[in-house]
Amino acid sequence: MQRLLGLFFLSVLIPTLLAAALVAALFLHQERQSLSRQAADLAQFSAALVGRELVADRRAVQMIARSPTLETTIDETRFRMLGARFLTDEPLWRAVSVSDPAGVRLIDVPRPIAGRPRGRVVEAASHERTVRTARPQVGSIAMGPSGRPAFAVRAPVLHGREVRYVVSIVVDPVAMGRLLNLAKAPAGWTVTVLDDSGRIVTRSEAPQAAGHPTDRAFVAAAQAASRTGKLVQAGDLSIVARPVEGGSWTVVTAFPSRIYARPMTQGLVVLALVATSTLLVAVLLARLARRELTAQRAQLTRDLAAQRLEALGQMTGGVAHDFNNLLTPIIAGLDILSGRLRGEPRNAKLVDAALESAERAKGLMQRLLSFARRQDLAAQDVDLAPLLEGLKPLLQQSVGGAVRVDVEVRQAPLFVRIDPAQLELAILNLAINARDAMPDGGGLTVIAETARARSGGGLKAGPYVRIGLVDTGAGMDEATLRRAAEPFFTTKPVGKGTGLGLSMAHGLAAQSGGALTLKSTLGQGTTVRIWLPPGAPPVAAPEAALAPVVAPDVKVLLVDDDAVVLAATAASLEERGFILTTAGSSEEALGALARARPDVLVTDLAMPNRDGADLAWSARAAQPGLPILVLTGFARPELQLPAGAEVLEKPFRGDDLASKIAALVSLAT
Repeated sequence: MQRLLGLFFLSVLIPTLLAAALVAALFLHQERQSLSRQAADLAQFSAALVGRELVADRRAVQMIARSPTLETTIDETRFRMLGARFLTDEPLWRAVSVSDPAGVRLIDVPRPIAGRPRGRVVEAASHERTVRTARPQVGSIAMGPSGRPAFAVRAPVLHGREVRYVVSIVVDPVAMGRLLNLAKAPAGWTVTVLDDSGRIVTRSEAPQAAGHPTDRAFVAAAQAASRTGKLVQAGDLSIVARPVEGGSWTVVTAFPSRIYARPMTQGLVVLALVATSTLLVAVLLARLARRELTAQRAQLTRDLAAQRLEALGQMTGGVAHDFNNLLTPIIAGLDILSGRLRGEPRNAKLVDAALESAERAKGLMQRLLSFARRQDLAAQDVDLAPLLEGLKPLLQQSVGGAVRVDVEVRQAPLFVRIDPAQLELAILNLAINARDAMPDGGGLTVIAETARARSGGGLKAGPYVRIGLVDTGAGMDEATLRRAAEPFFTTKPVGKGTGLGLSMAHGLAAQSGGALTLKSTLGQGTTVRIWLPPGAPPVAAPEAALAPVVAPDVKVLLVDDDAVVLAATAASLEERGFILTTAGSSEEALGALARARPDVLVTDLAMPNRDGADLAWSARAAQPGLPILVLTGFARPELQLPAGAEVLEKPFRGDDLASKIAALVSLAT
């Protein structure tokens, strides 16, 4: 009996142990795969952030290198002014320098590096590469004369094909450390940025390591991991590395190898428990473990996606704001020239072409601000039936005759709460994307209907208006579908697309209180759905009286801390007959207010010390009833202004600015 009981026990225990061992092995494999993917995603995300920062620095130093102050001989006074302005706008830049091709520093801003005028550059290798290749370069991290680490970003000043000078900016690596904080590495993990010599540019949770070398084994493992794209062991660490695009730096994610052993311990515990229970318990435990692992993996995926979109949104919003400020004087100057050259068709045609390009750049910035959710929307109740029917000819013209466009509005009238101009732009961009996916022709159907949504995917449960664009194109695989809404991501050849169509529509939907969803199968087409809050038929209002034309002797107090923007805007207004008093700061403006007694105050919003909003309140207190117009590179929903003050977004045309001023002065008289 005992022998039979023993055989029975073994007949049950051995298969149970084998099954439990198999379950433990599967659990171990899945957990390790999850860790490897998490480390790879973290390294890739951090490398993308660092790469974008280096691209921004290279563009900035190229802008300085192309400055008129360096065209023939160095205009030292203007170069110092230009360098000081960039140092004010870029707090992590320590110095701006210009040197000759031999590496001798000619000018240092704000002061001679290490107190030695006309000394040699600190890190010569990148300087020599810049002269040799005549292209911008990012240098290695190095300890400066002050004992603090920094790296240089350099660009050549070209005269024909000859490198006449080299412009360098010295950057504090703390900027890279802040970017790594956005990645939010798990506790116990580290993210390290290495330069091409193996020195540490920055390390998460240990910024003091910047500029120091790391051990050779770690560098060799990082190079192997970057080359193979796989997880590599380096002593008691497991590492994954990814190269920084456009440079020779490497981002390394490292975590203790003992974390890899945890699944084994958990598997042994499960095995011991299953050995004293039944096969059913073992299967149940395996299922529970698998369910928990799946939930953790799904949560990790959602967290990484949210972090990536948030970081990209911050960067794109900042870039768009800066470009709007740069475009303002360009458009103003071209606007003035366009008016003056009406009798010279040949020259006027050139100016009009440049103005058209500037307007296209303005549209691109609006798309960036839409993705970053910083573009102010003029939301109103819009009937989709006439909007889509009116848009259909433009859609057909944009996609070409090989693609058939159909519009279906399944309820009429169908009102939605949205900015109509932004919605038309979003639909047009999505249609162009669909056209590019159907090079041999096909069909595109735009469907508008009511729908109810469940909570999730950026939507709250409730009624919505859903606009769907369904094409019969090539579709997308899962990898492309995951990145489709990212700004600048495109599968098209260079010069054939900006990669902003879907991201702009995504930002518009989110800012309007809805969401954008994508469904696509490779070879079976794509469906893009824009979910928007429903609107209501507008209430008829009496027509407003037309504002009277402002007399040419209207006195304007114009305030902007950017001298170039101030001069261009002033010239535009003077061209239209306004009497101008200008100021470069809020303090200067308040002093001029009492002397000039203007009819209207026009001020920039973003200014140091006291911004335009603060100036507006002070000016209204000093001169009650004063009309106020605030100019801004991007709208801020939380902006508080005095009653009646208006906002005009940069960049703008001269007629738009004059009309705004006319309306404000008209209401005040």
